[in-house]
Amino acid sequence: MLWRLHLKTAAKDPEKIIDHCLERKVVGIGWPLASPNAGPQSKSEYLSAAEQQYKGLSRSVASFLRNPKIGDLIWIRSRRGVYYLAKIVGEWRYEGDEVARSFDVVNVYPVEFVTVGKIENVPGKVRAAFRPSNTFQRISDTATERYSEALYRESSNLPPLLIGNAKENDLFSLLSDRDIEDLVLIYLQVEGWILIPSTREKDTQHTEFRLVHATTAEAADVQVKSGRTPLDASCYKDSDKVFLFAASGIYGNEIPTNVSIVLPEDLIELVKTRPELLPKSVTFWMSILAQGQSMISSTLVPTAMEA
Repeated sequence: MLWRLHLKTAAKDPEKIIDHCLERKVVGIGWPLASPNAGPQSKSEYLSAAEQQYKGLSRSVASFLRNPKIGDLIWIRSRRGVYYLAKIVGEWRYEGDEVARSFDVVNVYPVEFVTVGKIENVPGKVRAAFRPSNTFQRISDTATERYSEALYRESSNLPPLLIGNAKENDLFSLLSDRDIEDLVLIYLQVEGWILIPSTREKDTQHTEFRLVHATTAEAADVQVKSGRTPLDASCYKDSDKVFLFAASGIYGNEIPTNVSIVLPEDLIELVKTRPELLPKSVTFWMSILAQGQSMISSTLVPTAMEA
């Protein structure tokens, strides 16, 4: 499984929490027991004492204690905006020493880290998972899970994740819905259409984004669908100019004159010719597909503490 953890503890020096975790090779949360000498040997022992002391635990904290398993991956982020991917390599333990208590990181799992870097290297689903304030949550997205596993394996010099019978058009089945949106929007901006940022989260099912052309000032809307979801182009015939992209390739029987279909081959051409403009999560998969079953040489390295 794939998870996201906020390192938001009651530490005296919160800027250094990530360094503490990297040095000890752990990810964790607070909720320390009152006695400095307390050292529960099992989750059940800790939970019993903590629920009595705190009069109950939040749902996300209880989830962190009960649900992660060895082999699961956890995304974390430092206060400096650097993202890390950690694989759980051991069982939960309680660290009640003075240093751990000072950082308020006492409930921990031993992990191996890789440094992913800044936000442009991070899948859209992962970025979105950091918006909610709850401490710990699952990232339930097959494409993001697959990308995270492939990224971790490549970064740790482990045997590669192989994709049989790979074709370029398989790219869209490997990307998350957020990454497909990013790819379509970057393509349209390269073509001269500028995104109006405040429209990206429009609360409507008909269109998702609003654009304006840099030269003509013509306005246009965009709708993007991932997976097997179709888009009925005929529903947009009374609208302004509209760009549509459906990973399914299904647009119905009528394409009105005001509707432009974004072609998958044009998006793939952009990935191949202008990879420097695109998120790592897009170019990573394209490089794998371009080489069939072989993995690319990653630019990521096993992590060290931030400077």
